[in-house]
Amino acid sequence: MRAPPVLSNWGSVRHEKCIADRSSPVRFFLIRMQAAGVTSDTRLLPDPHFYDTKFPMERPTSPRLLLLLAILALAVRIVSCWASGSLGRSPDIYREYVHSGSRLVSHGVITCPLIHEDVRLEPSNMLPPAYTVVVAGVYSLLGVETIAATLALQFLNAVATSVAVLLVFGIARRLCDSRAGWLAAIWVALNPVVFGYTRLLWDTSIFIFSVCLVLWVLLRLADRPYDWKRQIGFGVLLGVVAHVNPALTIAYPFLVLWMLMRKGNRSATMIVRGTALTTMGWLVTVAPWTMRNYHHFGELSYIRSSFGLVLWLGACPEAHSIPAEVYAAWYPMHNEQQQRVLLKTGEQAYFKEWGRMAKTAIRNDFGGWLKLCGTRAVDYWTGSIFSHAIPGNGGWPTNALRACITVLISLETLAMIIGLLYLRHFGAHLWWLVATILVFSIVYTLSHVQLRYRAPTEPLIAIVLAVVSVRILDRPFQQTSP
Repeated sequence: MRAPPVLSNWGSVRHEKCIADRSSPVRFFLIRMQAAGVTSDTRLLPDPHFYDTKFPMERPTSPRLLLLLAILALAVRIVSCWASGSLGRSPDIYREYVHSGSRLVSHGVITCPLIHEDVRLEPSNMLPPAYTVVVAGVYSLLGVETIAATLALQFLNAVATSVAVLLVFGIARRLCDSRAGWLAAIWVALNPVVFGYTRLLWDTSIFIFSVCLVLWVLLRLADRPYDWKRQIGFGVLLGVVAHVNPALTIAYPFLVLWMLMRKGNRSATMIVRGTALTTMGWLVTVAPWTMRNYHHFGELSYIRSSFGLVLWLGACPEAHSIPAEVYAAWYPMHNEQQQRVLLKTGEQAYFKEWGRMAKTAIRNDFGGWLKLCGTRAVDYWTGSIFSHAIPGNGGWPTNALRACITVLISLETLAMIIGLLYLRHFGAHLWWLVATILVFSIVYTLSHVQLRYRAPTEPLIAIVLAVVSVRILDRPFQQTSP
């Protein structure tokens, strides 16, 4: 039998860093290779069983266990819908996509979802189009708001966040090891903030999956050789995600640059070229919807145009009170007077007027608005906005459970801060992910906050916490090992 080839010492900067990092999965792989006699690298740990004794969980991952975890996550989501009494029942709240999807089926056009009746069938760009098309497709096959259609859409939401569990495992494992992957995946599978919106016909669950998919693809591209086709493809993916929800767009420049700069040997020319190609893929993807909006409304708008109304909800006189009062006072679906104003003026003029009023209110009381932004930042990071919402709003059945969610989110945030401060040097490679979470929260801090706005970042927070936890546990081994 032919002897296995002996691997030479690669001599690259990346290889040297892997050798020096005692917690690197590449180092563990090389230790295995040394024990098998395949590599002669003498800089590795002398004990070939270090891999098994000090890191017992860092073994080849069983696909069956991962599949079992995903099935468990799916079961948790279905049971949560059943326990809330909403399984197969069209929701009474957050009906914007229900209206938009049903009218797309019946009239062939995406109209304003805030109008109760089919009395004004003008085109709308209030909502991103992707989930509206999904809802319309299911309704066209199974009937509008039938039990079968609602079950199918809820099942799709459950599958999306269950698949996100697998993506989270892959991201955390690539950033650290399998232990971090399991910790992050289990937490996402059982996190009520992630699966709590399965029952709603809203884009939250699909957006959670989309954010995880972007990060998973980003890490794979960052560790592969530069290829112009991959860069354009990544831009196309970013454009598709923007059609699901454009909220992540604010973090696109940072994510693209981090992907291109992760390898230190990439030149400035390569970074500029890669950024240009990714931007081109993104622009080509969002161009059709942008041109459609320009054709109907005479102006360019990125995916959706309701930011003026959202900004007003965060600057109106009722902004100091609970969200239910804000919606009751100004949101057309909850206020008959605003419904009549919307019917009279039309969607675009309505949004522009509220945007103008929001800017005026901010200029007149800039200090008060900054105070509101600070309060919203605290609400976003601690979940306290949920603890004082009226019973029945937001999908949680009891005040006690809402209070538990508030405590849970607060502990998450506190643990992430403490862990990153403890590993402020060793965990520097996580700051790109932390920055993405922080940047994502800016839009909601400046405008309007609800707990479901935090849900897409929960998997990212789980990844950070898992990696930090494993790094902290490994520090004694790194300090005592030869």
